[in-house]
Amino acid sequence: MMVLGATKTLNMEKRIVLKVGHRTADPILLTHDDGLVPNLKPGSTNPGGVNKDGKPLIHALKFGDHRIGKELMDDERAVINDAFLVNLFQVLLNDPKVMTATQVVEMANQKGILLAPTVGRQQSEYQGPLITRELDVSMDLGLLAPMPPELIEAQGDYQVIYTSPMARIARSEENAGFMRSVETTLGIVNITQDPSPLDIYDFDTALPEMAQNNAVPERWMRSTEDIVQIRTQRAEKQQAEMDIQAGPSAAAMIKAKAAAGGKK
Repeated sequence: MMVLGATKTLNMEKRIVLKVGHRTADPILLTHDDGLVPNLKPGSTNPGGVNKDGKPLIHALKFGDHRIGKELMDDERAVINDAFLVNLFQVLLNDPKVMTATQVVEMANQKGILLAPTVGRQQSEYQGPLITRELDVSMDLGLLAPMPPELIEAQGDYQVIYTSPMARIARSEENAGFMRSVETTLGIVNITQDPSPLDIYDFDTALPEMAQNNAVPERWMRSTEDIVQIRTQRAEKQQAEMDIQAGPSAAAMIKAKAAAGGKK
């Protein structure tokens, strides 16, 4: 109802533009009252259509420019799109193929800032109470598995996590902030040649949550046990390589000690 006037105006403007387009494609011809009736078939000849000087005796009626009508229609469409929050859902307005990953994150962050108030109200005023009610009813009906005794003893509770595309976009500010902070820290590390500033970041926690915000499927992520195993194997391999590299030096030291002992 807020854009009903704009919708009716757009419909009227489109009706007029269609008329203008029809007249442009099939124009109205102006002839003298006792002139010839032109033959409009393709390839036809119309004797007497011009005078001896070559001036046409038949003219098309000129009327308004349909491009103005299209501009007016675009203005009304913009009003309607703003009312339906269309621009908020157009996250990547530019071609993502020519954008860097950082630019894509920043673009999503800007849209997330605009979406946050709308998404927040939906979650707090509509979806939040509705989900809580559905869970309570499901528990009363026995549709959910009972809570483990350990969790009951610890007075545990559940937490609702929204995973819809709109909810993820609203959380994109976290990804953008983390990327900006890491890039700033890397600049300091490159200047000072001291990697210790990176120690403040918990990458093991941040990266999985960033992947969730980017809609990465859980099955594409390694489990904690697999990550520990991979890191253990990597550490053992590095230690073995260090032992191999240190082998000649250790042998030389043993040989030197043995030679020194023999001299004594």
